[in-house]
Amino acid sequence: MIHLVAAITFSSLIVLSFKLFDRFKIDVFQAVTVNYLVAVAYGLITSPSVPAPAEIATMSWLPFALANGLFFILVISMFGLSTQRVGIALTSVSSKMSVVWPVLLGFLILGESASGWRLAGIAAALTAFYLTFRKKGTPLFQTKPSWLPLLLFCATGINDSLMKYAESHHMNQHQTTYLLVVFATALLLGVGLLAVRHFKPNRPHYQWRNLLGGIALGIFNWLSTLMMIRAMASFDSSVLFPVFNASIVTIAALMGFFFFGERLKPVNWAGIALAIAAIVLTAG
Repeated sequence: MIHLVAAITFSSLIVLSFKLFDRFKIDVFQAVTVNYLVAVAYGLITSPSVPAPAEIATMSWLPFALANGLFFILVISMFGLSTQRVGIALTSVSSKMSVVWPVLLGFLILGESASGWRLAGIAAALTAFYLTFRKKGTPLFQTKPSWLPLLLFCATGINDSLMKYAESHHMNQHQTTYLLVVFATALLLGVGLLAVRHFKPNRPHYQWRNLLGGIALGIFNWLSTLMMIRAMASFDSSVLFPVFNASIVTIAALMGFFFFGERLKPVNWAGIALAIAAIVLTAG
């Protein structure tokens, strides 16, 4: 349980970081690229030992780690683009409702039990995601480019499912090394994309605040993902992901209300209450 609580805490700090990025005009893509560098460095410093590259190349989980690294970059890029094009509400709901992917993986492939209470909790969590981000008078599903949140839904779900499957069948005692490969892959892809942006006519400016934001994000990201992987060893997917996502949605909404003056409608409070109920039902 301690690993799940830690994963929720550090993931909530990531949400808070992105909120502060907007306030302090921090370039998200620059900060995200720095975040992967910091995560790799932090992992190397805190890891007691790391296998040699030749040994890592023989690991059965290597293809999964490389794929996770690719999806890390895809998900963060699509999240940013979707937020700009269709808004934070639909983007957030699409990202969190991707919980159905690892849950189905647990039921259909990993042989996890599908009790009535657990299924009710999953249904409650999905409804809670919608209600928490629903804004009165603003249609959540609009006629803007709906393929963006759809792609985000698929990419996030596939990413979570890949990591859960790798943890169940391949990682063994190599959780830290797996994570190092994931972040190193994301770092290389991020540097490549940053280089492409550099040579465009409207290339971005490099500022110290982007570096500082990336450092904080990298530490939170490493700890959040590591704690999540460790929590995967203790919980079924059908419990872990609904509880985790419902908790993040609830905390994000409450942080917006208490610290950033974001107003919550009665329907949003209903979503938060339903998210708490979903956690109780799913974990029960």
